[in-house]
Formats: sequence, structure tokens, C-alpha cells
Amino acid sequence: MTSVWRLNRGHAGPEMSRAYALLAASYPDCRVLGFASGEMAGSWTAPPAWVAECARLTGPDGRVIADLAETPLALWAFSPSFHGTVSLAELQSHLASDSAHPRARPFHFRNQYRFWEPQWGFSLPHEARTALVEGAYNVDITTRFEPGRLEMVEQVHAGTSGDSLLLVGSFDHPAQCGNGLAACLAGHEALTRLRGRQTRLTYRMLSTVEIVGSVFYAAHAAAQASVREALVLAGLGTASPLTYQRSCSGGGGIDRILAHVLGHHHEPSKVVEFRMGGFNKDECAFEVPGVRIPCGVLMRHPIPNHGFEDDTPETVDDETFERSVLILSRVIDLLEENSLLVPRFEGLPCLSHPSLDLYLSKPSGDPAGDPASPWGRLLARLPDDTARAQCAAVPGRAFALLMTLTGALADGRHTILDLAERAGVPFAVANAYVEMWVAKGLLHKEWVNCLGADQAAN
Repeated sequence: MTSVWRLNRGHAGPEMSRAYALLAASYPDCRVLGFASGEMAGSWTAPPAWVAECARLTGPDGRVIADLAETPLALWAFSPSFHGTVSLAELQSHLASDSAHPRARPFHFRNQYRFWEPQWGFSLPHEARTALVEGAYNVDITTRFEPGRLEMVEQVHAGTSGDSLLLVGSFDHPAQCGNGLAACLAGHEALTRLRGRQTRLTYRMLSTVEIVGSVFYAAHAAAQASVREALVLAGLGTASPLTYQRSCSGGGGIDRILAHVLGHHHEPSKVVEFRMGGFNKDECAFEVPGVRIPCGVLMRHPIPNHGFEDDTPETVDDETFERSVLILSRVIDLLEENSLLVPRFEGLPCLSHPSLDLYLSKPSGDPAGDPASPWGRLLARLPDDTARAQCAAVPGRAFALLMTLTGALADGRHTILDLAERAGVPFAVANAYVEMWVAKGLLHKEWVNCLGADQAAN
């Protein structure tokens, strides 16, 4: 992160290309995709490369007020060249600041979305802007626009099925960490931790330019990649509450899965409707005619210092980052394990009979209990200590319901997720208990592809 965050990560240009190269070299199974300047995706155009050589604003007394050499945020992204002397009144229309953040420069990004009519300008802390005095200001900006590529990095963990879940993060916010970069790295970490694991589905992580990159990927790559659903990531390194914003259609498998995973994550969270989460991100690029890929947003909100120069690596909390990666891992585990419950028994099994030994009795003392007991064997099947802690927090009555429903829902139509939701237990717990029934020959699991289909609960 430290080698990337201060680079001038605009929509296209040499420093952005360098950042992508560093990212691709840091994770396995990555490739850099690119679309030539001028290439179209509907009414969107791939931008030219922007090369910022130098930019300096000097006051009437000769003092340097803003300098690109100090921070990329000093100069408006995609600013054209300008050399001259201007009055304070004229300069004001070429300055950006924010009174709510008096000591920090804001990120001025609008030129990138209107690169055919860019304006030159500088960003200043509001306190510095209000301290400007009348007089002549010298502006020295040297930039150029040239043919280049709109680039992005795609990491792929290939499964036995080509059907893909696409994770998406915004990589294009210079000198900022929580605003995009940390979320990108969380997605890449989640996929990297799949290495060596055979999965049924294919998982993709796309680090790209906000909105524009996703528009081009959706138009030119998503169908070939068999992307069935997408999940935008935002703010996942910041110590803020979790929010899941549902897809526009509201019927994607990812909507149901995230609601379930967050419901058992033991962290403050909420589920909101489309475009009601506090961030408007790349979800708008996927649920449109010709694409129609359900896309949700997993975010931590608010991001401290969002869009300002004090969004530094210090705003990223390592523990929160790891919990965010864990959520993504839980989503993947659910997608990989959710299966129909196919019975191999008739009548009501006697779960306490020694031949089955499947009666769960939650211990009142040591949460680990007897390792040889059904409870101990259940804990041993869970993927990690976090899952075991979540299991221990489930009330005893939920396990009574789990035992009854496992048999009652075993009709070849209901899934493990149905069972988990009805019993009120985390999916990992329901799946581990189902595996215990499978081991006794009572059940057979038939995997269900949750992507790209209406996943309303049964």
C-alpha cells in the first residue's frame, strides 16, 4: 500500500500504469487489461493519458502556495497546461477547497469525467484559500494529453465452472487509502487466500477506474468472463460500521448471501436498498440494459477524511481490514458449499442413538465441550476460531431447531442456506452439521449455483 498510495492515480497516465504494475506484481493470477484512448463503450470514451510534469502556484510575495511536487492533490486531475499571471478574483474560479475540512486539500476529479473540456486548477486547504490576499498570482502548469490506455487489473481464481462472481474496487484516487485502495487490496487478499483450493465457481477481483472502468469491463469483458453477479467493495479498511447495499433488482444471490453473512458477523451492520448506502459507486455500471448483472455494494461507512489528502495509510485499521477479508471469505464459502438436502433416510432419525450420535447438547461450561461429543465434532468441522466463537454465541434453542429442521427440510428442494436461515444459525454451522449427517449416510448434498438466479428464501 505504501508504494502505491501517493502515486498520481488518475484515470490514465504513467503513474497509474506504474501503480497497476505494482499491484499485479503483488498478487498471483493477475493481468492488466487495457482499452486504447478513444475506444468506446456505449457513449463512454476511453480517456487519453494525462502526463503532469510540473505545477506551481506562486503568490504576490513570491511564496509557493501549491506545488504538484508536494502532493498529487495540489493539481486538479486532468488539468491542462496554463502559464500566466492572474488576479485573485480570476484565480478563485480555479481553486477548490472545503470549509468542512479546513486544513486538507480535497481531491478534484471532475475533469476526468469531462476530459474533452478540462479546466486548470489547484486544490488548497480552506484555511490557506481564505488567507489569500489581493495581487498578481503566477500560475505555471505543464501537462500534456497523449494516446494511452484505460487500464485495470483483474485477478482470477478459476473454478471448475466458468460462472463468475466479480469483486470490484476503485483504484483511481491519488494520495488516498481508505477511498478505494484498501477495498481493492481486501478483494485481492480474499482471492489470494483461495490459492491451492479447488472451487466450483470462478472468482474475479477487478481494480479499476471508478465507474468508467466498470463501464468498459461490463461492455467488453463481462460476458466473455461469464460474470453472473458482482459486488462492489468500498472503505473496507476503515473502522466504521458495515453496510450492505442491495442490488437494484433485489433478487440476486449476492443480496441474500450478504444479508445472512452480516447477520451473524457480530459487528454493527445494516442492509439498505439500492443507492441508499452512503456511497454511489460502480453498481450503476452493471444493472443496465445489455448487461443486467445484479450488483451489490459492501462498504464501511463513513470513511474518515474521504476525498481529502489526510486519507493516509493511518486511516486503515489492520484488524478491521482482516475482518473485511473474512467476510468475503465467508461469502465464497457459502457459494461453494450451499447445496440441496437430499434425504437418504425415511422417518424420524433417533439422533441420540449411539449409531448416529448426532444430538447436539450445547455445554454449559467449557464452550469446547467434549471433543468426541456431537458438539465437539461440530466445532472441529468449522473453518476457524471466529466461526467457532460465532457458534458458541448461538442460543441453545437454535440448535434444537437446527436438529429438527435438518431432517424436515431434507426433501431435495431446500438448501443448507434455507436451513441456516430457518434455524437462525450461521451458514458454516448449518453446513458442518449437515456434513455430520452426510457422514452417517443420512443425507446427500447436491451443490446449487447461487449466482444469476432468483434466490428468494424457500
